[in-house]
Amino acid sequence: MRRFRITKLLAVVALVFIFGGAMTLSAQAFLIDFNILAGSGGTGDYDGLGGPFVGADINVTSVFFDGTPNYSGQTLALTNGKLNFVTGDFVSHVGFDYFFAGGGAITITGGIAGLGIPALDGNGDPTVLLTGFFTLAPPAGGDYPDVKYQGASNTFLAAFNDLKNECLLTELGLAGFIDLYLLGSINLGFTGTLSEAGFSLASASGDVTNVPVPPAALLLGSGLLGLVGLGWRRKKS
Repeated sequence: MRRFRITKLLAVVALVFIFGGAMTLSAQAFLIDFNILAGSGGTGDYDGLGGPFVGADINVTSVFFDGTPNYSGQTLALTNGKLNFVTGDFVSHVGFDYFFAGGGAITITGGIAGLGIPALDGNGDPTVLLTGFFTLAPPAGGDYPDVKYQGASNTFLAAFNDLKNECLLTELGLAGFIDLYLLGSINLGFTGTLSEAGFSLASASGDVTNVPVPPAALLLGSGLLGLVGLGWRRKKS
């Protein structure tokens, strides 16, 4: 009985490790970096009434890959690339820094001709390349512990978890990461004037990047989960 309880506890620790903190152990095993150039259009808005910060129709011009099995070191153009996001509701502001809750949603849509990914899917809708949600206090080593608009630099900074387009990952040689959440970060500049009564800003430039859950962590987790099955069988016998 005691052995089963120990292995069950190890499995719980393994799950927390995989989905809560393992993402940063990969030491940049690969990088997927969506680029937003100055003057590429789009807006960022806060209503001043306690709502979310909303980014709309921000043009994503290209994507850069590093450390991927295929296309590493290459930058490929996006067709009709768009970034849209909604944070959680406003939490507080300190000076010119405005803090928002996690949750919400973030998406990047568009096509990547260099990977054979069309701008529209089979239903005629924009192809989703990335979809996820904002997170507070990402794993140690994550870029941004808050979801905030930093007024001094006119920059939106946040971390998020997301799923990638299946065709994108397959073309990059990363099919093993399909249906696995990646740790992402967004660093996006805007132009405009902040006000407690709300603000509407024009997007300037920035990027949206991703790093993976390390395969070693997944193997460790699966091994520990296997111990649970062994302990359970022993308990039943």
